[in-house]
Amino acid sequence: MPYNNASEHRLVADYQTQVAIVGAGPVGLMMANYLGQMGIEVLLIEKLNTLIDYPRAIGIDDEALRTIQAIGLVDSVLPHTTPWHAMRFLTPKGRCFADIQPMTDEFGWSRRNAFIQPQVDAVLFEGLKRFPKVRSLFSRSLM
Repeated sequence: MPYNNASEHRLVADYQTQVAIVGAGPVGLMMANYLGQMGIEVLLIEKLNTLIDYPRAIGIDDEALRTIQAIGLVDSVLPHTTPWHAMRFLTPKGRCFADIQPMTDEFGWSRRNAFIQPQVDAVLFEGLKRFPKVRSLFSRSLM
């Protein structure tokens, strides 16, 4: 139950959970889904008041898609991806130092895929509603 410590002007709360995850980014959301699927009590804590609405990454590989498949959300994520995403890395002077042409899918998914991260994060967050033991707290700081 929250209480106000007047001498420090902070709101402090005491929560009980089996696993606390700090950060509702893609890794935190994935872990909360995975643990929730296993029936583990999870508390997901995020400093911001909502999910970030801009991309911090543009590529997702086949291993990540298999992980998303394992938590039962790949069909909802795929509309936000583009398979066979080639990448070229250039030096500041424009010389290509890496040209990745991932024309293989021997493990079930295209090796490299473009994706729209805010939409995938939203799918992962919505997926948490499937698990009654997973709670999310936004606009929270840890001391």
